[in-house]
Amino acid sequence: MKNLNSFKRFVLLLEERGSALAVRTVVKDIINLFKSGLTGRFTLPHDRNTSYEEYVTVVEEEDYEEEEDYEDYENKNENLDVDFDDDDYDDEEDEEKEQTKYDFPDFPVYFWCTVVLMKDTSLSRFRIDASAGLFDIKVEITYNPETDMNNVKFWDELSAELNVDVAHELEHLIQNYFGEFQKRQRSRSNFQYYMLPIEVPAQVAGFKRLYDLERRRNPNVKFEELVRYWFLNRRYISRITKKSENTIIANIVNSAKQKYPNIK
Repeated sequence: MKNLNSFKRFVLLLEERGSALAVRTVVKDIINLFKSGLTGRFTLPHDRNTSYEEYVTVVEEEDYEEEEDYEDYENKNENLDVDFDDDDYDDEEDEEKEQTKYDFPDFPVYFWCTVVLMKDTSLSRFRIDASAGLFDIKVEITYNPETDMNNVKFWDELSAELNVDVAHELEHLIQNYFGEFQKRQRSRSNFQYYMLPIEVPAQVAGFKRLYDLERRRNPNVKFEELVRYWFLNRRYISRITKKSENTIIANIVNSAKQKYPNIK
């Protein structure tokens, strides 16, 4: 069983480094946790069903939304599905993994996500800060509880930023998996940070995820427009001059088009 799982991971890694399913699942779990109204520090997927009354961890398989990329993933892997005897499974080990870590067939490593939810009435809406460790990512959401959340725009913006940030940080996990963090890369300024060789692919991964989502609503959306809009709304984080921002955006767009020639 373990050999088959390793083979599946190897085959799928040859096709695509990232995982749309991983990003979609983590973002959905974060949003569901955010909607609970709780504040504090949580660990996903362990706390994915946290409610006001109690912590509840469900081990049974979750029903994902019917989306084209997930359906394609299922179809292209039908030939790898085989039957095994019950003796081939370690039920207790599988249950423990599912409770504490995310595990996706098309993603090379197990990982978990630390979510920190905080309130701050001085913010106009929300702020998201994300980072990655060796086997985990961390997402901090600071938000104004007095913000009107009863509108589609708020949730669209929250979902968009989470998709960018989660895809970005998962790319860092993949970089670590392939040994691309062996040489520590440091920056002396925010501009240098955005231009780091390990940061550019992560930026591309994040914006490519957002681009794919936006194209479902607007097939004519431009990749560069999305990147510029993101920087416009994240000036509180980027803290760079307009000239530096244009250089960074051009670098991201050029790198994305080199990797994905069909990007508009």
